[in-house]
Amino acid sequence: MASQIAEKEDNIVVEDLRDYMYGPLRFSRTDLVALTIQRGRDFGLQSYTETRRALDLPPVKTFEEINPELSSINPQLLRDVAELYGGDILKLELFPGGLLESTDGPGPVFSAIILDQFERIRNGDRFWFENKQNGLFTDEEIQTIRNVTYRDVLIAVTCAEPTDLQSNVFLWMNGDPCPQPTQLDASMLHPCTNATKLNYFDGSQAGFGISIIVMCLFPVVSFMVACLVACLRKYRYRKFQRRKGKAGDKTEEPTLGISGM
Repeated sequence: MASQIAEKEDNIVVEDLRDYMYGPLRFSRTDLVALTIQRGRDFGLQSYTETRRALDLPPVKTFEEINPELSSINPQLLRDVAELYGGDILKLELFPGGLLESTDGPGPVFSAIILDQFERIRNGDRFWFENKQNGLFTDEEIQTIRNVTYRDVLIAVTCAEPTDLQSNVFLWMNGDPCPQPTQLDASMLHPCTNATKLNYFDGSQAGFGISIIVMCLFPVVSFMVACLVACLRKYRYRKFQRRKGKAGDKTEEPTLGISGM
């Protein structure tokens, strides 16, 4: 891993994140870039130019000024982006603008945001080793911790020997130990199994059709049943009224007999 050549950081997002984010078993494909842009809108993030102003970065007035190197290599890309935003750089959103800055690492905007976030995490951690107010470490111990590198950590927690890793494990130069034979490419990898795709309508057309018909007929049938019940109750009520009327007529007939003296 210390000598494996990594992909260059740029504005390109792989297809797995643009079309198949979160894997299969979803009703539709998910685009992480579109999802991130939409979340930025929902959260009310400022535009790319407003964010640069908030971070005290030099203003950018044209799309070509976002990344002069990219503008010279692939000017059509920036022209396409400008067309999407109507040629108005003030409408450019934070996430696309930050991606366009990337050349060989995060651009100025993303670098400033990452730095600010890590500084906030550090300053908010009362157990941070450089926080002398907690009294956890002396000045000598703090200096010792500062001198520890990621290479020292890997050697301490793994079976690697000091001669197995270069001084800076994040960069590999010619002459460093454990060289990578060659850069990996698609021809050296086993074919990937295609992601499982489920079509919930395939083979169930009849069932879905019947369900839709039943849902459409349900209000009509319910209305007819309600009318039938209402007519039946009305009929019974009228029948009850006729019986009650006949019983009242019988009670009003005079009683025959011998009058008392």
